Order: sequence, then structure tokens, then C-alpha cells
Amino acid sequence: MLLSGFMGVGKSTIGPPLARALSRAFIDLDRVITAHAGSCVRTIFEHEGEAGFRRREAAALRSVLDGPSAVVALGGGTLVDPELRAFARALAPIITLTATPNTLRARLASDVSTAASRPLLGADLEQRLAQRAAAYADADAQVATDVRSVDAICGEICSVLERAA
Repeated sequence: MLLSGFMGVGKSTIGPPLARALSRAFIDLDRVITAHAGSCVRTIFEHEGEAGFRRREAAALRSVLDGPSAVVALGGGTLVDPELRAFARALAPIITLTATPNTLRARLASDVSTAASRPLLGADLEQRLAQRAAAYADADAQVATDVRSVDAICGEICSVLERAA
């Protein structure tokens, strides 16, 4: 099961309790990438550019999807590539978490580690959301995370997955 969506929607927050509810492991794809690379996301971007990071990201996703079923928190741009999205879609349900731009700004501003770990944060939020809208919409469901508890969000996702089974 893949959690997609823009940075700040709550993928890494929702993922662990959702994984527990589904009796699955939780995997944060960025952590897989950084463990394999031996450096942080920002350093990968600085040395390899976004294209290099996306190649690493695609390889990490393919590897994770080849393993046991898990709840996987994706990076915000992981499924923008239509071929990778189609590959992932064939192997796991995709749930896109959403939040309004104002909610995203507030969440990202309150995270002191954000600037160091999110090299694309400086880009115009609305523009980047618009660029990724089609990829985010191409999911089994979209679940809003604005002003909702983690339990409520996990419950909605579990219901979506049960209906799809």
C-alpha cells in the first residue's frame, strides 16, 4: 500500500499507525534511499540533481515493491513519472493524502528540519501542486488530512482498502 501526496500532507505521520492497523511493516522511501546512498536527500540533490535523486527513488520503489507487503510513504514526486506510477499501480493500492496549500504551509513552517531535508521546498507551492495534480489524482483514493485526527484518517484509508478488496 502506497501513501502518495505532497510534502507535508502527513505520509510519514499516518504511515506507522496505518501499518500497525494493517499488520504490515512501515517503510519511508526517503529513508531507504538515504540508507542506500549513505547521504541525506539534500546531498543527493546537490551532487546528482533532481534527475539523479529520481533514478534512486525509482530503484528504491521497485525494490520495496518486490518485497513483502508494507505501507510505504513515498516522496512527493515519486509517482509523477507515468511509467513508474503504472508499475506501482499494478502492484499496490495507491492512496493520495491531500491538504490545502494553507495547511501545507503551516505544517512545513512548523517543521524545523524541513529546510534541511526538503530541497524542493523553495519552489512555488501552488505551481508544484498544479504540476503534480494529475499524478496525485491517479490513485485508488484521495484522503484529506486537514484538521483530522490520525485515527480518523487511518480509519478512512482502512475502509477504502476493505471496499477495494
